[in-house]
Parts: sequence; structure tokens; C-alpha cells
Amino acid sequence: MCKELFDNGNGDLVEAAIFVRDNVLDTDCDRDDTECPNCGNQASEYVFDECLGGAINQVSSLDCMHCGHHECSQEVCPTCEENLEASIQASADALERDMEDGGKLSFIAECIDEQMSEGRPVSGCTITLFKLIMTNNPGARAFCYLDDPDNDGMYRSCSVKEAINIFKMHLLNLKFNRNLELKIAQAKKAP
Repeated sequence: MCKELFDNGNGDLVEAAIFVRDNVLDTDCDRDDTECPNCGNQASEYVFDECLGGAINQVSSLDCMHCGHHECSQEVCPTCEENLEASIQASADALERDMEDGGKLSFIAECIDEQMSEGRPVSGCTITLFKLIMTNNPGARAFCYLDDPDNDGMYRSCSVKEAINIFKMHLLNLKFNRNLELKIAQAKKAP
């Protein structure tokens, strides 16, 4: 393949790509100080040329050393890719935490249901642990599946306080139904 050569003005022949890089592209960057849109402190804005696919484009990059804010108009930017990967990993970690805590909520709720239906006392620590998980990780409610067809969806669509109140009502209903069944059984045995 024959490479296109240019006279660089000094009598030397150079490749077209090298000529463009050396004489057309502004790769030195113009640096300006500007206000960071995120924290309001002083940030650095860089303006330079980028050649991708044969097209020369002027691009800019804004970087704040105080808060780490970064925005740019580059096609390929390692900082943007790094931030995207970190964001994806953080979302995956949060989802994993939510699923794990949701499983704990479901297990605790099942244990409480079982203990109450058998007439055994439920430890205050168990109920407090349920409330703490629900309060500290509201996202876990989306993965908490309770055996309560009337209110199951409510745990996921309301505030934490409302969800806890719904769970309290669920416990009261369990206790009432258990006591009602016991009274009915006693009434059937009575002569």
C-alpha cells in the first residue's frame, strides 16, 4: 500500500497522518480556569483537537480537583469509561445488598409469622432487626416477599414508616386470627 506523502515546507517528505498531527491538530490544549458546576470551586477546562476516523473535531474537558467532577465531549475518554465502570459496579453492589437484605427480611418475617401462628412469643430483638433492616436499606423492601396477599405489594410501594406500620398490622391480624381459631376450637369442644 502506498502512503501519501507531503512536502512539509522544508523540503522533506512526510506521511499525511504525521503532517496532519504535527501541523493541523492542536494537541497542546488551551487551559482555562472556570467554576465547577458541581461544587463551585475552581476547575480546569481544556480545549483541544481530536482526530477520529479522519475527522478533526474540537473537544473540551472539564476537570475539578476538589470534587472529582469530570465532563467532556471526547469520543473516547478513559476518565468517563472509568466513572461509568465505577457507577455500574456501585449499582451492582447496591442491588446485591438489597437482594441479600430482602432475603433476610423475608426470612425474619416468615419466622415471626411461624412463631405467632404457633402461639410462641416473638423476641423484641427479632422485630427490631426487621425494622432496622427495613429502615437502613429501603431498597431491600423490593426483594421482601411476605405471605400476605392483601399487603405484599404495599411493602414495595410505600415509605419505610408505612411499610413498618403495614407489617405491624399484619402481625396484629395474625394474632387476632390465631386467637379467633383457638376460640372457635374451644367453642366446638364445649358441651
